[in-house]
Amino acid sequence: MIRINSFMKAAHGKREALVEMALKLVEESKKERGCVAYDLYIDARDRDRMMICETWNDEESLTSHQGTKHFHDIVPRMHELAEERHLDKFEFNNK
Repeated sequence: MIRINSFMKAAHGKREALVEMALKLVEESKKERGCVAYDLYIDARDRDRMMICETWNDEESLTSHQGTKHFHDIVPRMHELAEERHLDKFEFNNK
């Protein structure tokens, strides 16, 4: 399995738009084959900071996800709305 933790901090005044885009990405991504989990978390101490935590069955599923229309439509917009971003990727066995 593959886990992606995508951390973002909304640019000043862009929080609501970033959350809206993130929720659209979550909704569409959960429908994809190979998606085990895809959730948005908001930092309890700094509401401008958030994380999308996604889990995929395998690299093939993740690659397919990254080629979808919703990914290509939404992710660039999210990048425009965030002043900070970083991504962590982990591979693990679910046994």
